[in-house]
Formats: sequence, C-alpha cells, structure tokens
Amino acid sequence: MARAHEDIFRKLWHREKGQGRVLCKCRKCGYGPINIAEPYVTSEPCDECGKADWRELTEEEFASETDLSDYLKLQSDYLAAELENLYEGDSRSSEWTKVLRKLVKGLEGFGDGQTADWLKFNLEKRPKIVEYLIDDLYTREFLKKARKMVDRTMKLAAMTPKATLDQGVDLYLREATRSWIAGHYEASVALSRSALELALKHRVMEKAGSLPKRDKDEGELQALIRCARLLGLIDDAYRDLAEEVRQDGNKVVHKGSQVNEDRAQHIVECTRGVLGHLYSQL
Repeated sequence: MARAHEDIFRKLWHREKGQGRVLCKCRKCGYGPINIAEPYVTSEPCDECGKADWRELTEEEFASETDLSDYLKLQSDYLAAELENLYEGDSRSSEWTKVLRKLVKGLEGFGDGQTADWLKFNLEKRPKIVEYLIDDLYTREFLKKARKMVDRTMKLAAMTPKATLDQGVDLYLREATRSWIAGHYEASVALSRSALELALKHRVMEKAGSLPKRDKDEGELQALIRCARLLGLIDDAYRDLAEEVRQDGNKVVHKGSQVNEDRAQHIVECTRGVLGHLYSQL
C-alpha cells in the first residue's frame, strides 16, 4: 500500500477519533471503520449484520487496514474505484486533484448524480473525511496559486481619492481586484462592471441631480457612460475604457462568457483607471 495512503489515514484517525468517540470495525462481518460515541459502543448495531460486536481500531490498524472505498462508503462503485485507484497510485497526481475538484464542484453548483449521492451520504455520515479532502484540495491549489497571487498584487498601483468615495464603490472595487488576484476572472469582470456602474450613478446624480433617461435599446450603464461624458466627468479616453468594462461585463453577466487572465487584468485596470479619474475631482 502506498506510503501516502498510510499518511492520510493516520491523520484521519486523529481527526475522526474526537473526544468521547471511538473508531471501530465489526468483529462479525468486518464492516467499518465507523465512528461511534463511547457510551454506545456495546449497543450500537452494525448496519450490515445487525450485531453489536465492535473492536476498536488503533492508529496503525486504521492506517494499514482501511481501504478508501470502504471508509468513504461511496454510493457509486465507479467513483469508489476511481478514487481508490488514483489515491493508491499517486495522491499528488493531477488526476487525483481533478477528482477532488469534482467533489468541490458538486458543492459549488450543479454536479453529476454520482457525486451528489456521494456528497449527500458522506456529509451526513462522515463529514470529517469530506472536510479533509476539501482541505487537501484547497491547500494544494493555494500553494500553486500563491506565487501568482503575489505577482498580480505587485502589478497594482496605489490609489488615493481626493473626493469622498461613494458608499459601495470601494467595496466592489476591492472585491473585483481580489477576485482577479485570486484567479477568479469572471467574477472580477462582473464586479468591475458593478463598481463602475455604481460610481457613475453617484457621480452623475451629484452633477446633474437625476439619472439620465435611456434611449431606445440603451442599457443603464451605457446611458450613464454617455451622460458622464456629456457632463464632462470623463473624457473620450476614459469613456472608451468604461465601454470596455461595460461590454466585457455584459458578456460575463448576461451570456456567461469566460475570461482569461490577461483580459481580466485589463478590465480591472480600466475600472481602476476610470474610478481613479472620477474620484480625483473634488
């Protein structure tokens, strides 16, 4: 059995064996491991054979005897085999990471039925191992991304407004920038659009006393950009930057388009440029 397999199960033994709980296997049929509260070890019936005859697993037994598919109690034979084979082969392989990512995607949004069944069962019965797997994935992904996150952050320029920032603008701008730094490019573009729209809305209202009337087939942000140019809040160059943010933001928000790193960086820079100009005026 692979050394990585033993290491992960030694860690799991300590995480699962919480205060007042015992990790056991059924002496009659071999079912387990199962986490049982100490007062119920002698009375808890086995899910497989119905007997209440448990033996406690030591850390060494847990690490050497436990099969991944047995412990996880996967609902799908296919997914069980896939996880076990990948882990036995190389727990740090890209394929293993893909499987872990598949589990997380099943929680983030819509997923396939097999993964959904697995998650439903294990989140209820054995949440600790789900927690460990997700922790494993996030740790690996963060370590891979950390260097790039630093590099992206170093590309930013400090911004100091002369005018008081309107409520919500700085929040959206920070979230857009953080999303780009973290590699969430679509979110970054969508939030950039929101920051721009909110800033223009406040600035136009302050300058004109009301929001602009929209022309036929003209969106709210498009009207705000046009009005801001007419009011002299932005010049042609900043209007063009704002239009790029609007158009790319619309593609993400309304069409679900994907964005690469370079384009997301450009949109963040456009947004920061326009906002920096809007709030440089007293």
